[in-house]
Amino acid sequence: EALNEDSKPGDDFLARLCVDWEQEARALPPSTRLAVVRSGVALDRHGGALKKMLLPFKFGLGATLGSGDQFFPWIHADDWTAMVMWMIKNDRASGAFNATAPTPVTNRAFTRTLGRVLRRPAVFHAPAFALRAALGEMADVLLTGQRAVPAHAEQPGFRFTHRSLEPALQSTGVTAAFQYDRQPWSLGVRVAARQGRIQVTPDYVLECSPDEARLRVHLTYQILGVRAFQF
Repeated sequence: EALNEDSKPGDDFLARLCVDWEQEARALPPSTRLAVVRSGVALDRHGGALKKMLLPFKFGLGATLGSGDQFFPWIHADDWTAMVMWMIKNDRASGAFNATAPTPVTNRAFTRTLGRVLRRPAVFHAPAFALRAALGEMADVLLTGQRAVPAHAEQPGFRFTHRSLEPALQSTGVTAAFQYDRQPWSLGVRVAARQGRIQVTPDYVLECSPDEARLRVHLTYQILGVRAFQF
């Protein structure tokens, strides 16, 4: 269900905090024009949530959080700035405004899209119980989301420059930030197992390039400490 500025608020911690903040703001004199920003996740590679995501995605560790079905209300940083400036300059802009793009996506869709833009695999999954064990109540911030839409901004005439996620991510410059790392790289893990007089050592090597990721396994067999054969 799409949620606009007139939708009923939720009952989790962040929702209650938002309601309390807005009630305090409404204590202004009635003659004062009040515009409230309900901000989604602003995308900017130089800071905020997107900057923190880039490192794990760089190493092919991008992961869907929980079920991945929770919505991720995003907005390009340029549109966020433009909306706030529009609210300041527009005398008709009053009340609450969802500073979110008109096309919210699920966490699963966001993860896959960011991986595709960065040309990195994003196939991992962070289960909800693990996030709750590590983060406690704060995990709900990652595991829940709203399909928020900016009805109050679009109806009076605000126009978004970045309406779709993939071109919005590309315009942040995250792809350019990864140009220095266009060479293939690999990560190897060796685990030895011994059964009687025979020792088998598999070498697991994860190879990543800008276009694909592969897992190679080399098996080395040794008898009494002397290498016999390898493939």
